[in-house]
Amino acid sequence: TWFQAGFHELFWKKIVDKFRLGKDEQILLKTFIAFNLMQRMSKRYSNPHQERFYLRRLEKILIHL
Repeated sequence: TWFQAGFHELFWKKIVDKFRLGKDEQILLKTFIAFNLMQRMSKRYSNPHQERFYLRRLEKILIHL
């Protein structure tokens, strides 16, 4: 499920709705997620698809910050 198209956006919406996150809280959470993704990008992975996955997620998060 994690790698299915649209899952992350749905997951994000559910988190925002469940915890009733305001705009500032959403930005703070996205900043934390971006930092976490950058940490993951600093590692070497034997599977190049995994590296690209993290890079695409980071790009999507940064666009919405």
